[in-house]
Amino acid sequence: MKSSSFYFGSTPRLFVTAYGNDKLVPHKGEIGQPAEGERRDVAPRPRAILLAHWLPTGSWDEETDELYEGVADRLAKSCGIGVLAPRLRGVGASEGDFSISGWCRDIASAIDYVTSALSGGDTQVEVLGVGFGIGGSCLLSVAAGDMRVRGVAVAGSPSEFANSILSREGYIKRARSAGLIRSQSFPPDPHSWRRELIAYAPLHHARRLQNRPVLLVCREGDKLASPMEMERLAEVIGDSCEIHTLPRSAPSLLVKSDRVISVLEGWVKRNFDGVKKANAVV
Repeated sequence: MKSSSFYFGSTPRLFVTAYGNDKLVPHKGEIGQPAEGERRDVAPRPRAILLAHWLPTGSWDEETDELYEGVADRLAKSCGIGVLAPRLRGVGASEGDFSISGWCRDIASAIDYVTSALSGGDTQVEVLGVGFGIGGSCLLSVAAGDMRVRGVAVAGSPSEFANSILSREGYIKRARSAGLIRSQSFPPDPHSWRRELIAYAPLHHARRLQNRPVLLVCREGDKLASPMEMERLAEVIGDSCEIHTLPRSAPSLLVKSDRVISVLEGWVKRNFDGVKKANAVV
C-alpha cells in the first residue's frame, strides 16, 4: 500500500502521509496540496488512526522517515483503516521549530483535519491515537482535552518532560544542530520554552482520559518511561488504562520492536469493534 503525501496548515506547514483511506487526502486547492502517491478507496466509516512520532536524538533522516512510514503502512494494512501520519514541526519536511507546545498544537490541528476530512466537521468521527516517545506524550495531553479521540496507545512515552533531555542545559543548541530548531531567534524566551515541559506533562491532564481506553507500553530499565512511571500514570487514568511491559532486551526505541507494533495492532482492533469488516480496503 503506497502512501499519499501532502501538506496542511499555513504556519507552519506540516508534511503528512496518509494510508488506506482516500478521504484523508485533500483534493488540490482544498486543505493541502497532494503530492505523488497512490490512493486507495475504503468504505466510508468515519474512523481513523492518528499516528504521532518520537523525538529523534539526532536529525530526522531518510531512514528514520522510512521507519515511521513503515509503521503507518503496517497499521493501515493490518487494521484495515485509514492512518494519518504527520511530521510534527521541525521534523523532516515539516516547517517550523520544535517545542512541546508546538507539537501539541500540531496534533490538535491533525485531529481537526481528520474530523473535517472524514465527515465535514462532524465531531462524531472516531479517532484512535497511536504514538511513540515524546510525540506519544504530547498525544496523551491533547487527547485528554478532546473527546473526539476515542482512545490512545503509546509506547515509550514519559508521563513528564521535566526529567528528560529536554530540560538539560544545551538541549536547545543541540536541537538546532539537528535541524529540529531552524530559526536562530527561536525560542524567543528559553525560560518559557522550558516551562512548557511542566505545563504540558501528560500526568497533569491524565484524569480527563478516564473511561477511555488507554494503552501504555513500556520497557523494563527505561529511566523516563519506566514501568513505575506508567503505573503512576495509569493510577490517575483509572480502570480503562492497561500497561504492557517489555523486558530489558527490547529495543530502547520501541518503534523498532515487532512485538510492540503487534501489541498496538491488537489494541486498535479491540477498540474499533468490527473495524476490518467496516473499513476494509477495497
